[in-house]
Amino acid sequence: MNVSQVMIGYLKAAGIGHIFGYPGDPSVEVLEAARSAGMEFVLGRREGTAGLMAQAYATVTGRPGVCLSTLGPGSSNLVNAVANAWLDRVPMLAISGQIERRREQTFTHQVLDHNRLFGPVSKWTTHVAPDTVASVMRKALRIAMAERPGPVHISTPADVVGAEALDDAIVLPPLSPLKSPPQVFAAGPAAADVPARVRAALRLFETAR
Repeated sequence: MNVSQVMIGYLKAAGIGHIFGYPGDPSVEVLEAARSAGMEFVLGRREGTAGLMAQAYATVTGRPGVCLSTLGPGSSNLVNAVANAWLDRVPMLAISGQIERRREQTFTHQVLDHNRLFGPVSKWTTHVAPDTVASVMRKALRIAMAERPGPVHISTPADVVGAEALDDAIVLPPLSPLKSPPQVFAAGPAAADVPARVRAALRLFETAR
C-alpha cells in the first residue's frame, strides 16, 4: 500500500465514511485512495466551509470529522474551522497538503509552517512519512477522541502521499465514541413545546449514530 491508502484504511476502520474538503495537487493520491475504498468526498466551496461540515459530521456520528485542504492559502483557510472544533471540543482530523520535503526548507511559494499555524488550535500537529504513517494515524485518532476531544492536524508532503508505506499495519487504538446527544433548545421547558420538525430532526440524529 502507499501512504494515502494506509491513511484511508485507518479512516475506514474507524467507521468514518466521508471526507470534506477543497483539494489540490498534494491531495490527489488521498482522493484516489478514498474513491477506491468507497469513501465519499464532499467538495466544499472553500476549506473553512469543509472544516465546519466535518465538525457537524463528528457531532452527529460521534466519530472524528475529516477535512482536507491543499497547501499554502488552502491550509490557512482551514484554521478557523479547526479552531472552532478546538473550542467546541469536537474530534477532527484536519489534513493539509504540503510541498515536497526536499524543497520545503528553501522554497517560499505557498509554503507555510503548519505546526506553527495549527499548533495553538490543535491537540497535536504532525506529518506523515512512509515509515511512520500507521503509527501517526493510530496516535492521531486516539488523541482526537481522548478527553477532551478536539482536532489533530496532519501534513501530507507531495512526495510522501504516493510513496510505498513501510509502516502499513492497520490496527485501531481504543476509541470511545462521543455519547453526548445533540442539544435542542426549545421555546418552553416541556417536551410538548418542541416543534414536530425539531423532534423529527432529533430522531435523525439519534439513528445516525
